[in-house]
Amino acid sequence: FGEVTDKNSYAVLCIEEDSKIPVSSVFQDAATSGQSSAEFRLLDCKYKLPDSGKTIAERFKLDLTKRPTIFVSGKVGPPKQIPSKHLKTGNML
Repeated sequence: FGEVTDKNSYAVLCIEEDSKIPVSSVFQDAATSGQSSAEFRLLDCKYKLPDSGKTIAERFKLDLTKRPTIFVSGKVGPPKQIPSKHLKTGNML
């Protein structure tokens, strides 16, 4: 996800692997609308990377207090968190 040379674009929702919280409706709406060329993925951003010991959120400078935590990566450039103002509806994402 963090490779700029990747040929695909990704929209990634941070959600813990054992989360009981449902997937964000904004993320679901954007994923099913068919209006985006990005691939939609779920990722546990609290996962610690073995090489650095940092979490994915720390590595990509994601603020997990902003919910839902969604970032884009891949062909669009390095990972960048989507600002909360763009997370009102799936069409805005």
